Amino acid sequence: MQSRKVSLASILLFISLHFLAVRVSSIDTLRQGDSLNATSQLISSNGAFSLRFYTPPNSDSTYLALWFTGMSRVSSPVWIGNRRNPIPSNSNPTLTLGARGQLAITHDGGGAPIDIYAGRSSPVDNVTATLTDTGNFLVNSNGPAGLFWHSFDQPSDTLLSGMRLGVERSIGRNWTLTSWAAENDPAPGAYSMEWDPSSRNLVVRRRGAVIWRSGALRYYRDEAGQSRAEFENMSIGRDVFNFNFNFTAEEEEEYVMFSVLPFPGSAARVLSGWRLESDGDIVDVDRSMFLARPDAVAEQAAPPPDSAAAGLRAWVGFALAAVVLDLMLFMI
Repeated sequence: MQSRKVSLASILLFISLHFLAVRVSSIDTLRQGDSLNATSQLISSNGAFSLRFYTPPNSDSTYLALWFTGMSRVSSPVWIGNRRNPIPSNSNPTLTLGARGQLAITHDGGGAPIDIYAGRSSPVDNVTATLTDTGNFLVNSNGPAGLFWHSFDQPSDTLLSGMRLGVERSIGRNWTLTSWAAENDPAPGAYSMEWDPSSRNLVVRRRGAVIWRSGALRYYRDEAGQSRAEFENMSIGRDVFNFNFNFTAEEEEEYVMFSVLPFPGSAARVLSGWRLESDGDIVDVDRSMFLARPDAVAEQAAPPPDSAAAGLRAWVGFALAAVVLDLMLFMI
């Protein structure tokens, strides 16, 4: 009879913990002293985004990752918080919002905390960390300090609607996408995409060298009479995609961003993003479609691989023939 009581108590405890886990995993906000661990997550209030710890397939490293929620086609995170500082897998990571507003990851095995955001120099009150409906994870104060930090200022490999690519001259910030090193390795890779203020083009670089430009931003009006814009070198058919680009140029900052417009007679699409893949391709992560293939364009524009070598061989052959001819004339 005693064993049955223990068993029943264990079941009730399990059920209580289950419902507690569901309650905890459905919130969108951390408050000071709150923690996110390997079995919990934040979910935006509209259910579109989630933040949780993630270990890529065939990897020994764990990352703080932000995802589109409930979209099976999006098989990779859209933002990584600690891509330069991975955590050993199975090390029980914990993300905590501290007294100074800092976001820090700790884990088993010791070592210094990994700062996602280092916080202020002294304690602050009424600070929260919220995952918003746009996929922006931000640290905010209810007091006069306002916004402390947000993930949109630290892009990974994916550009979400409302994120910026460009420069903030006042503090020397450059909003740039950087590809993953490999399909299952979120470390910074070989490709980057940024806004070039001098040409007002999006630019893709491979190990620092420019391999692709978006072309000019062209404006037009759609069938509904809305003002729209698109880049001339991006394969975004007006009847297929519904991105709209917004360009801002001011003294302190210059950037481009996109929004998602509804097709005539349909509901607005608010979930979309561009990913700079580890091979340099730019894809729409929602619809799994190519927007541009910069590496392929660069290879087509480059001379044939053997052209330089062939030219050198031809020059050497000509020079050798000239020397032989001179010798023959001398002997005569």
